[in-house]
Amino acid sequence: MIPVFYLFGYKVFTYPFIMGAAWGIGYHISKFLNIKYEAFKKFNLLFMLIFLSAWMGAKIFFLLTADYQTSTPLISNSNFWLGGGFVFYGGLITSLLIIFLYSRYKKVPLKSFSIFIPSLLIGHGLGRVGCLMAGCCYGIELEHESFYSVLLHEAHRFPVQLLEACPDEIANYVNKSPYPMIHI
Repeated sequence: MIPVFYLFGYKVFTYPFIMGAAWGIGYHISKFLNIKYEAFKKFNLLFMLIFLSAWMGAKIFFLLTADYQTSTPLISNSNFWLGGGFVFYGGLITSLLIIFLYSRYKKVPLKSFSIFIPSLLIGHGLGRVGCLMAGCCYGIELEHESFYSVLLHEAHRFPVQLLEACPDEIANYVNKSPYPMIHI
């Protein structure tokens, strides 16, 4: 699709750019909700802890799900740890584990963490758009070209990534609760 673009003469890789934007947007939304509902006193530290655990979990699960020949050289490659190669559920699992442990250690009710749900939905949706733009997730191959197909890896494909991103954004829009921490 569009794995690379140029911004002010600099080469920018689309997927990391979109992921950075997703984390930045997620941070600001969560911070706004944290201020509004006074959920956490050390919000920045908690957000950084969640961010790092999600990043490492997504990377580790990528290595675990890749074949041995692919994963072995990546372990010592700094470009891998700072660039592409994420497994969403790996980041989700590790960050949920950190949230649970933090909740137990600090004796904070789990419902307080609901301030992060809009950020999770937006981040996952933008991440799927980033996957489509990078061309790393192929989608479903179609027999014929269609108005909804994209040409990717020399085949017309149904963009599953966009279909997966839509429910995230719809769910985020539909949740109009004036106090999101009540509805978990």
